[in-house]
Amino acid sequence: MSLTLLRVGRFVAVLAILATTAWLVVQPAFADTSKYGWNDWDSHAAYRYITTLAIVKYNTLPWWNPYFCGGFPGWAYVEGATNLVSPYFPFYLFLSTGWALRVEMLGSTALGCVSTYLLAGRFSQSVSLRTLVTVLYALNGRWALQLAEGHTWHLQYAWLPLAVYLFDRGIVERRPRFAVACGLVMALMVYMGAIYPLPHTGLILIAYALLSVVALQRSAPVGHLVIAGLVSLGFAAPKLLPMLDLMLRTPRTVDSPEAIELSQLLVMFTARFQNFYTRPVPVPAWEWHEWGIYIGWSGVVLLACGFMLGADRRQSVVRAIGILLLLLGLGSFHPYAPWTLLHRLPPFTSQHVPSRFHYPAVLFLSLAGIAVLDRLLDRAIGLQRRPWVDLALLLPVALIGLDVGLVGREAMRIAFVHDIPKLQANISPAFEQLAQTPLHYEPLERHDSMLLSMFANKGTLACYGIPEVPSRGAIAKGDPLYRGEVYFAEGTGELTTHSWSTNGVTAEVRNASPGSVVVLNMNWDPSWRVNNAFAEEYKGAPAVRVEGNRTVHFHYYPRLLNAGLWLLVLAVAGVLVVPLAFRRRRGS
Repeated sequence: MSLTLLRVGRFVAVLAILATTAWLVVQPAFADTSKYGWNDWDSHAAYRYITTLAIVKYNTLPWWNPYFCGGFPGWAYVEGATNLVSPYFPFYLFLSTGWALRVEMLGSTALGCVSTYLLAGRFSQSVSLRTLVTVLYALNGRWALQLAEGHTWHLQYAWLPLAVYLFDRGIVERRPRFAVACGLVMALMVYMGAIYPLPHTGLILIAYALLSVVALQRSAPVGHLVIAGLVSLGFAAPKLLPMLDLMLRTPRTVDSPEAIELSQLLVMFTARFQNFYTRPVPVPAWEWHEWGIYIGWSGVVLLACGFMLGADRRQSVVRAIGILLLLLGLGSFHPYAPWTLLHRLPPFTSQHVPSRFHYPAVLFLSLAGIAVLDRLLDRAIGLQRRPWVDLALLLPVALIGLDVGLVGREAMRIAFVHDIPKLQANISPAFEQLAQTPLHYEPLERHDSMLLSMFANKGTLACYGIPEVPSRGAIAKGDPLYRGEVYFAEGTGELTTHSWSTNGVTAEVRNASPGSVVVLNMNWDPSWRVNNAFAEEYKGAPAVRVEGNRTVHFHYYPRLLNAGLWLLVLAVAGVLVVPLAFRRRRGS
């Protein structure tokens, strides 16, 4: 058998294994594409639908979301409008929301496989070992369980291996451009709402840089870390600055006393019957989707190899990170446990369920494991010199993939099960605030569907999926205090509304008495403007004092967005100009 034919055969086999395993996991979501997702799929779809609605219907951008709880920032919210700066943006514009969500899920699954396979190639040239790591990280039981629940932020874990891959290449090859690329990946994770994957990636890269300084006896990794950090901050600034502004006003600090033992984790790794409702072992909080992470006994053996055996300096780096992540995932098992200490620092003060660290722990301990096995197999059977052996080893990897895929498939069966009601009779020609939505999925699951309310052009005060609103000024239609979506709170006059968008309202005021106050029936935020000035706050709503005849234009625009755009310009200029300056200096 020729070497070229062997390479083609290995490529086809790897592609078949990963594609088959991935399809086993996600296929239930495509069984009936008319169905919508249950549980958190509703709110996560709504986070994205505001982008489509703002652009397609109102020719604006999703700065404000008037449909959530009486109005809440869209762009500035960490999970808001996460499809605006995203490779999946065109699909949300041209496909139905249900189909676009499925495309994003499928694309993220494929990305996770490709990026993990690339990263595994930094520690082993064996296609069978690289495929094994890809199956165990990108397609394990946690991936399926989180998607079944509707946690679309978990999709962004697909970018984590790519960030580490680029960072590692930059360190080993001494090429800062890879650190720049790593920073761009992390910036994209900011835009895409990676509320857990991004802090985990940042922590991992810090540990990777510091451990590489020790392992390689060079300080350059710290420089690469600084480059990646500055690039990510600069390129993410248009989203990051408004987001930080909002977080300072609506802080989310949660307690996280959860703790598990290694014996419980072993069951989470190996129990074959894992779906949303199972509980093979007692857990301290939440449902099984936050704890289950099926990799099977073969995966446990690989993790044990990475944990206990040593190979070289680079393998020691990923092993140490894997052990750190493993310990973090065990939670607050001691007053000085890693998670107990880390949880005191931002942004981790806003996080809980430390078992989420076990997802990247599987990746890093698997990388350490294949680094060990690569050396052992090469010594024992000459793996590098016998590519046909590597091809043969793909057979047991395929069986492991089949096992993992079938377990994930069962978890995903509950993901897309809802029909939506007929909306035509419920669609409001003009936007209106309601106390709660009159629309519900079939079969009825919950009484506060956000996505269906948006489909019907109705805002709802009873909602979920965002932090507690500090200033609730919106009043529901039907409330005795309700006086319209724009109204006189004080004084008298005539008021005509002649344009409305997701970001604001324009109204014509006539014959307003001195000292009159016109109020927009929306929650107040310091970024609300009226014409060219910031709006006043009137009982938790944006307002303006008027007199006589005047055109009043309420408009929402994140107050730190322009600063973020300027930082983006500087970041782009730095990425383009600094390397050029270095080249000219070297050339001279």
